[in-house]
Parts: sequence; structure tokens; C-alpha cells
Amino acid sequence: MHIDCRQHHCTKDASEALRLIWCSVPDAYLSFKEIKRAFRGIFRAEELKNIYDFYAKAVGEFSESVQPRSLQHLCRSIIRSTLRENQIWIPEGLRQTSLPKSFESF
Repeated sequence: MHIDCRQHHCTKDASEALRLIWCSVPDAYLSFKEIKRAFRGIFRAEELKNIYDFYAKAVGEFSESVQPRSLQHLCRSIIRSTLRENQIWIPEGLRQTSLPKSFESF
């Protein structure tokens, strides 16, 4: 995504797309070491740093090591997944859960 958007000058849109996708999954944040290990021999060190900077800026996290997502985020993912499995759509489905308003906005 980073490489394609740089060629087509759409980094803002690509960054927002990555942020939205990353918000919807419970996976741990990626560390620079993981990205470096995955793309070793494919990209130069400078390009790897640019890729990680793009990722970290989009998802709002800079991580030196692999870290699990917050409990709040994991709960959000499970609630959304459960609603989807039961064909209850957001935001109407969230209102039906009787969760506090602060959770609905998350």
C-alpha cells in the first residue's frame, strides 16, 4: 500500500485506509524488526524505514517490539465480530447492546 500510494500521490487516502483496516482487526502492532525481517533483501534500509514510518503514522503506534492491542480494542473487535455474525449492523446494533455511550463511540 505504501509503495503504490507513493507512486500515485495518494498517501493521505492510503494512510486513512490502513488506519481503518487496522482498527478493525485484533492483531498486535507490528514492530520495525518484523517489517525488516519480512522484507529483508527486497527493500533498502531507507525504504524499510519509510514503510515503517508510513505504517506507524497511519495506525498511531510506534513499537520497538511486538505488543498486544489494548483490552479495549480487543473487546471492540469481539463486539463488532459478534454483531456481524448475528447480522446486526453498526451503529444500530451497538445501540441495542445497552453499552454506555462512551463505548458506542469507540
